[in-house]
Amino acid sequence: MVSIMLTDPKLAAAFLQVLASGSFEQAAAELHLSPSAVSQRIRRLEAQTGCLLLTRRPPLRATPAGRKLVGYLRRADMLAQEMQRELAAEPQPFVLRLAVNYDILDTWLMPVLAQLKHRHRLLYRLHADDQNHTLDLLTEGEVHAALSSRSEAQRAGEVHYLGAQRYRLLAAAETAAQWFAEGVDRSSLRRAPLLVFNRKDRLQHDFLQTHFGIRADHCQQHTVPSNNAFYQALRLGFGYGMIPDCQSRDDLAASLLCDLAPGRFADVPVYWHGWQVSPPLMQRVREDFARMAAAYLDGAARGDGQYSGESGIGFAVQS
Repeated sequence: MVSIMLTDPKLAAAFLQVLASGSFEQAAAELHLSPSAVSQRIRRLEAQTGCLLLTRRPPLRATPAGRKLVGYLRRADMLAQEMQRELAAEPQPFVLRLAVNYDILDTWLMPVLAQLKHRHRLLYRLHADDQNHTLDLLTEGEVHAALSSRSEAQRAGEVHYLGAQRYRLLAAAETAAQWFAEGVDRSSLRRAPLLVFNRKDRLQHDFLQTHFGIRADHCQQHTVPSNNAFYQALRLGFGYGMIPDCQSRDDLAASLLCDLAPGRFADVPVYWHGWQVSPPLMQRVREDFARMAAAYLDGAARGDGQYSGESGIGFAVQS
């Protein structure tokens, strides 16, 4: 399949643009072609591969065979970029496609990427999803690498442990005074409003189930699907929720926030997932990323929690 891209990159470009745009019309506008010309290129690519690569109902999506082709094309794109950088008198920036979760995106990722882009001349195409779903974007070939809480390497992939993002159950001081003046127990946790990120968010549920034996869906809830807004809502007294240490450390030190379960925490592991077949630049980027991310992640080894939630999340009590 790589040879298809190398012999006729126009077909591959049309295929990838249709997936990115979701329609022949939008892809045509991006490629400065007519929709019929884009459609013809897709049909030629499908004829050459002998597979149906796209669904034909909007929004257009890759079929299982199409997702496999995307993966090959993205890996070939990495190698082609590396070759151009090696041969060009004035190398172009390398375009790194990276999938991350929302908490990482809104807390410590940007300072790390700022250092990386100067060291390696990078441009970024960032994709964000829930921590348990970023790996799907790598599997589908949408990205070159992904940060995930899942430890299993994908087919033809490799995985490297970076550290753990530690979360604690917090509330604003006034929230704690209003709802937890008599203590933090199953009854008070059910009555007080709980902040959840979205329907995929299992962190609050797993922590409450592990340490207090209650289900998050039995609590009153605010749904706030933005990391920054989530934290702002907690600070403004909307309710209580799980917050990463790197985001809350200063407010805890200033007594603006209260730890509702002192000594108890959830460690969400962070793994770098990539492809086994990658240019040397990707290895250097991954090694530098790991070194820089260590300043923001807990250095504890995997499995230090007494309990395990979904995707290897460790739930522990400090002695």
